[in-house]
Amino acid sequence: MTSEEAESWSPLLQPTLDSKDFGKNLQILIWVGAIDSPEFQRQSKEYAEKLRPKFKNVELQIFDEDDHFTIVERLCETSESSPGDCLKTALESKIKV
Repeated sequence: MTSEEAESWSPLLQPTLDSKDFGKNLQILIWVGAIDSPEFQRQSKEYAEKLRPKFKNVELQIFDEDDHFTIVERLCETSESSPGDCLKTALESKIKV
C-alpha cells in the first residue's frame, strides 16, 4: 500500500462522523490487536479519542492475541472474549435499547 492509499483509507484523515447524522447513542466499536504495530494501535486510540466528544458510546477494545486480520477472521467465533462474542453482545445490547 502506498502512502497515498493509506491516507485515503485512514479514518483519522476523513471528515469526522457527526452525531447529528447518526444520533449521539450510536455505538462505535474500535477493535485493535495487541500484536498490531504500535503505530496501528496509536492510530486506533487516537481515532477513539477523536470520536468520544461527539458520541456517548465509543469503545476501544484491544484483543490480546490478535492483530486486525485475525480479529476479522475470528468474528464468527463465539468463545468468551472473542471478537465474535463481543460483536454478538454489542448487537444484543443495542437491540434492547
